[in-house]
Parts: sequence; C-alpha cells; structure tokens
Amino acid sequence: MEQLFIAKTDSEWQMFDSARPISKMSCIYKVLDTVLKNRLWKNVKETNQMSMDQIGFIAGLSTETNLIRIMEEIRINMKDI
Repeated sequence: MEQLFIAKTDSEWQMFDSARPISKMSCIYKVLDTVLKNRLWKNVKETNQMSMDQIGFIAGLSTETNLIRIMEEIRINMKDI
C-alpha cells in the first residue's frame, strides 16, 4: 500500500511529524473492507460469539457501561452481607 505525505501547513513541511499520510488504496478495496467488516460483525452478533464483557468493541457501549454494571453487582452483593 503506497502512501503520500502531505504537510499540514507550508511552514511545517520540513517536520515529518506534521505530515498527514494519504492512502492510495483503491475504492474497491475500501468497499470490500466495509462489506466484509459488516458481514463479520453481523455474524458475531447473531451467533452471540462476543462476550458482553467486551463492550469496548460494541457500538453504543463504553467502559462506563462496564463500570456501572460492576457497581450494580457490588451494591446487590453488599445487601447479602
């Protein structure tokens, strides 16, 4: 995969860290990548292959969701003591 580097501004051209990589991937590859990703994700969701503990990979959920779940479990278990 070939990349082209473009400077953020003309004055920053000498600094490599300021360059933005522009990929020259073909549109076909990008479409194929999206189609495959969507099909794989649909299969994972339909067959329940992903644990709900891996919510960092599920759209709409975050680590906060896991923290809320843990806090709720602690609260419930504290009642049992």
